[in-house]
Amino acid sequence: MAGARNYIDNAVTEIVKPDFFEKLGDRREGLDDFPISPDCWRSLWSDGKDDSTPNKTFSPFERSRYAYAAARSNLSRSRPGSRPTEPWDEPWIKYFILTRPDIVAPEQITAPLKTWWEVYGQATEESLAFGRRVLDKEMHAARTKKGKWEERWLSDLTVACGNLWQHVTHKDRATRLIGAPVAPALRLINVLALQETLPAFQFMKESGPFWLRHWHRLVLSGPGRGWPASADQTFGFVADEWAALGRTVVGHKVGWIAMLADLKTLPDDSVRLSRVMNWLHAYEAMRIDQLHDADPEELTLRGGDVTTNFGVGIVANDGSSSNPALERLIIRMVAGEA
Repeated sequence: MAGARNYIDNAVTEIVKPDFFEKLGDRREGLDDFPISPDCWRSLWSDGKDDSTPNKTFSPFERSRYAYAAARSNLSRSRPGSRPTEPWDEPWIKYFILTRPDIVAPEQITAPLKTWWEVYGQATEESLAFGRRVLDKEMHAARTKKGKWEERWLSDLTVACGNLWQHVTHKDRATRLIGAPVAPALRLINVLALQETLPAFQFMKESGPFWLRHWHRLVLSGPGRGWPASADQTFGFVADEWAALGRTVVGHKVGWIAMLADLKTLPDDSVRLSRVMNWLHAYEAMRIDQLHDADPEELTLRGGDVTTNFGVGIVANDGSSSNPALERLIIRMVAGEA
């Protein structure tokens, strides 16, 4: 056991070096030299047990380091004349679960975000493909033997994206992720949290009422013109990712449901009308034909206990609309009638 542990620790030291990829070859075929099994990696980042009850043998930093090494060493690779292997994406999610803003400094996640951006962020199609693989890994929720719906993979995605969001929007600038690493963090949120209905509900809950006042501004204006502090004073591709995230939210049915549900908290009808009109202007500026709405597992048709905590569900337990007025308003907006 001591020899195996020594091999793993030496391998991890090599894998996380900044110049690691330069030694692998054009097709990353050198990754074949690190034959550590997924089960071994899982036991390391979970500290020998499931994630909720670790042995406390490793510190949170050590566990996240193992997850990062697992992610780096399991990218797609190939040899001449052979088809590329499928990447193993689970370690990325585990890494961002383990790197909560209250236990790690933003500098710790900079290198992993840079690695992800270099591999998957250079083309939007590559980022979306990564997101698709992660979202399709397993069901978001499933029924227990007692017939109750329980979150599964959705819980991991919610925590990972929630941690990333807290890193980029932390109220304390000294604790906030700033600069270039913000772009991959936002892209990850975009492709993991806002491509399907249930993760989108969870993200809108995480981002909260404050951002409902600002999503449209990310679409209609640039930095320095009403953007929140965490997004303001950004430039180039980082500002582009903030704007892209705003477009995804405003172009998403879940974004509209969250915004409309929040109207009841506003002081009067004039403020409510202004909020709706601002979002409608942003929607029209995007020149899209319809709001995005993807629920491949049809979980929102299977009961109110797996929909949302906003106070309005998309559907009731019998499958009928629980707030038909909101549904009709959204449909009219999409049709250009509102």
